[in-house]
Amino acid sequence: MAELQNPDPLVEAVAKARKEASRRPELKRPTGGLNQIGGYVYGYSGTFPASTTSAVLFSSVTSSEPIKGEFTFNGQIRYISGSAGGQSVFKISLNGQVVHITKCDTAGNDSPVQTFQKVVIPPYTSVLVECISGEDTANELITATFVGETI
Repeated sequence: MAELQNPDPLVEAVAKARKEASRRPELKRPTGGLNQIGGYVYGYSGTFPASTTSAVLFSSVTSSEPIKGEFTFNGQIRYISGSAGGQSVFKISLNGQVVHITKCDTAGNDSPVQTFQKVVIPPYTSVLVECISGEDTANELITATFVGETI
């Protein structure tokens, strides 16, 4: 009789987290993480006020399938009037390693107001997206989105 091999602890942890999330609706976050429906993956950061303190826009661990997709980063905009805001820097980290940094500048002409970054994310990868701005103001909001698919 063949011996059963012990499952990979990471696979076991992901399975346990999924089971817990299916029982607890509050763990199913439509914003702040990457979500999967069939072969499609999406994420919405929600809105964040411009801040000189780093804000976590996305924090997720991917499933057993690799993902290809694109992040869209939207620089700070004064949401009441739609007028220009300021500078925002976005950072993508995979498993604790920074893989991309970009700047949006809605107040000047030296950077775009919106940037895009294509990525391939390996299975079981910790994804962290952060943003920091050049000023603190609750009147100017920052957003990010992700659209992709499993490969």
